[in-house]
Amino acid sequence: MLKGKRKLGLILATIITLVLAACGGTITKQEDVMKELGKILEEIENYHLEAEMVVDHDGLAQTYYVEVWYQQPELYKVALKNDSREVSQIIIKNNEGVHVVNPYMNKVFKFSKDWPHAQGQLYLYQTLLNNITKADSLDYEYKDEAYYFTYEVENGQYIAKQEVVLEEGFYPKTAMMTDEAETVKITVNFENFEANIAISELEFDVDEQLKSSVTEGMDATAAMAQLQENWTPMQPEYVPAGMTMTSLSVLKEGDMEYAVLQYAGADSNFTIIQKPDITFDTIARADGELVEIYGTVAILSGGATPTLQWHDNGIEFTLSGNLSMAEMQKVAATVYRPAMK
Repeated sequence: MLKGKRKLGLILATIITLVLAACGGTITKQEDVMKELGKILEEIENYHLEAEMVVDHDGLAQTYYVEVWYQQPELYKVALKNDSREVSQIIIKNNEGVHVVNPYMNKVFKFSKDWPHAQGQLYLYQTLLNNITKADSLDYEYKDEAYYFTYEVENGQYIAKQEVVLEEGFYPKTAMMTDEAETVKITVNFENFEANIAISELEFDVDEQLKSSVTEGMDATAAMAQLQENWTPMQPEYVPAGMTMTSLSVLKEGDMEYAVLQYAGADSNFTIIQKPDITFDTIARADGELVEIYGTVAILSGGATPTLQWHDNGIEFTLSGNLSMAEMQKVAATVYRPAMK
C-alpha cells in the first residue's frame, strides 16, 4: 500500500516487508517488481502529484505544468498550467461526468466521454503502471537505485516508445515518449508525489472549483472592454511543411472584432478563427470529444471537416481543415505568437 510523501518513500506496511526480503535487499527481480506494481494498482486509494511537462513540436519546445488529484475509484482533478504556473483550465471527473472548468471565463464544459482512459496521459500514475504491467514487450533494468522500463505503445500515427523511471518506493520520477525516429517528443518530470493522504471531496466538486478558481471581482462588461482593447490576433508557431498563411482578415461582429487566418499548401489547408469570448456564468454541454493539447483542453467535433475548439485567456479559437489529428494538435498547441494585421 502506498503511503505518505515522496521524500519519505511511499511503500509501507506489506510492501516494506517485501522490500526487506529474506536476503535483506531491495526488490529488483522483474517478476517481483511486476507483482508489486500490480498490487499498487489494486490498493492505491488516492494521490496528489505535481509535474513539469516539456513537449517538442518539431524542434520547438514548450514547457507546461500539471497538478493531479485522484481518489478511488474514478475521481480525478487535473489542473493544467502555463509556463508561468498559472492555472489555465481544470479537468474534473466525478460521478456526474467529465467537466472542464475555464477559470478566466467562469465557464464549464461538460463531457460524457470516457476520459482519461481513452487517451492515457503520461502524467497520470495509473497510466504509467498500466502501460508497464500490460506491455507486450518490456525492457526492464534496475540501476542507480531506480527502476527503468521501456515499451512500445500505439500513438495513432505511429508506434511510440515510452521510457518510465520509478524511484525506489515505486513512485514516479520521469516519463518520456519518443517517435519512430527516436526523437523525444514528451518528457514529464515529476516534482512531487504523495499517496494515500487526506484529500477533500471539494477537490472534485465542479461548483466549488469554479467558485474558488475564477478571477474574483471580474466584471463581464469591463473584462470584455479590456480584452477588446488589448486583443491581438495570434498565429501558430508550428505550421505543417509546405503550408503558408494565405490571408488574415479582421472582421466585426457587432462591437466585437474577430480574426480569420487561412493557411494552404499543395494538398492541405486549414483555417483558424479567433474571437474574444467573455460570457460569464455559463455551463455549456460539449457534444464533441475532449482532446488535451497540453496546456489546455480542446473540443473535437467530427464530420466532413474535423474541428478543434478551445479557449485561452478569454479568446475562443476554432481550427478546422483537412489536417490529420496529430497535425491539428501541433498547430493548436503553438497558437501564441502575435500575427501581423
